[in-house]
Amino acid sequence: MQEQLDIFSNTENECSFDNLRPETKLYKQIEPDMIKVVGTNNAPADSITFTENKSYFTLLYRSNVVFRVHFSKKAGWIEIPKRLRDIAVRHGKQLSGETDSYLKIDVDGVEAACCDLFFYSELLDMQIDLYPTAHSCCSRYVECSNAKCCVNPDKEISMDCYYRKNLKAGKIFFGDDANI
Repeated sequence: MQEQLDIFSNTENECSFDNLRPETKLYKQIEPDMIKVVGTNNAPADSITFTENKSYFTLLYRSNVVFRVHFSKKAGWIEIPKRLRDIAVRHGKQLSGETDSYLKIDVDGVEAACCDLFFYSELLDMQIDLYPTAHSCCSRYVECSNAKCCVNPDKEISMDCYYRKNLKAGKIFFGDDANI
């Protein structure tokens, strides 16, 4: 059974970082950067969740796994979806194993894992880009073209727009800066 982790609640209204599990410490360290990535993509803040599973924790973008993490007294690992292999290779990650769906990367503890903020940001950014879209564009396509990003104030509509992905890739079909 999956349980969403509430890392902010504390009965004494104080957060004791030392008492957190290593996986939660990692998430607390990278959370500000994850929120920035979500904001940069005009996604709703609640589109990322950090959940506790039976033997690992998972960072999700909507329903897609960004990464899974586990630390024990002897070892730690992070697993990423296979479709994100290029990011791991670009960051020089040594793969220590793989399953049908995931690539495993060994880590030497929370402190070492926390040093990879850009890696986690890229994983999340790519998962956002790979998330299926529901429509091509909305009535704001010219405004978006001129701004070179999605300007729709409704974050759910914005995230379901395929034209947003084109703009992010530098493909502008309409407006003053059209290049396609």
